[in-house]
Amino acid sequence: MKRRTFVRAIGAGSVGAGALVGTSGYSTIRSQRRVKLEVDGEDIDRREISFVAFCIANEDLEAGHSHENFSVETDEFENDDLVGIEWDSDGVPVQTVVLKTGPEFFNFDVSGSTSGTNIVGDRGDGEEGNDQRPPTPCGFDDDFCSVKFDWDGEAFEWDPGQDDCFQD
Repeated sequence: MKRRTFVRAIGAGSVGAGALVGTSGYSTIRSQRRVKLEVDGEDIDRREISFVAFCIANEDLEAGHSHENFSVETDEFENDDLVGIEWDSDGVPVQTVVLKTGPEFFNFDVSGSTSGTNIVGDRGDGEEGNDQRPPTPCGFDDDFCSVKFDWDGEAFEWDPGQDDCFQD
């Protein structure tokens, strides 16, 4: 119970997280913040995006494709927390977009699209696929590789250690 109150206080912004835990742990706590809103009479309870991964069918990879084909931009914020993205893969067909929030994965089947927008759902609505973990966000399908971008609180940064599509 005390932990829940502690996290809620940080999420509400009543105490600076940097002052409580030091600046190195700030992004970890920030990515676990809860966002609770009411829209059209319904409560929406979301967590901030910590990373986005693009699942690409191995057969769709072509010479010249790289992580540099991808751009990920912020699209929607709620209470200063990122909950939506806009993305473009510059012609690389994407099968699934994965948004990671707190302990949940939100998987969006985009069926070969090369651009789009995605917004996380309510807390508890995410679904984790078989063998899907942060180091293997596309582990639910052996025919997919993944390219991953971490949210650092200001921008998305390519994570070369978690990219099994494009090796530099």
